[in-house]
Amino acid sequence: MVSFAWSFFRANNTADALYIASHMHRGLGHIAGSYIMMLNNMHLDGLKLTYLIVLIVILMAVDFAGLKRDIYGLFGKLPMWGRWLIYTGLTVFVIVITLNGGVHQEFIYFQF
Repeated sequence: MVSFAWSFFRANNTADALYIASHMHRGLGHIAGSYIMMLNNMHLDGLKLTYLIVLIVILMAVDFAGLKRDIYGLFGKLPMWGRWLIYTGLTVFVIVITLNGGVHQEFIYFQF
């Protein structure tokens, strides 16, 4: 929206501003194609992509709930065993998602 408004202030005349406004969205198909190619290069099958989308939705839901309530305060009110259950569950979750099914993969910094 700001770029649209700036084009009217930056253009030499009204005709130039209208030309910029009418051609502003050209190339969006190329950008969408780049995103599709990027997803294909990540080798995400249907299950992994669904898994990724579910995790993003959970992250967004927690973030949105944080706008309405004090999430950390609710977490702090849990009993000690409840907090440790969550800590352990998150640790196991991170370990499980990092497993590669027996495929050897170099540490990312060794690739540079």
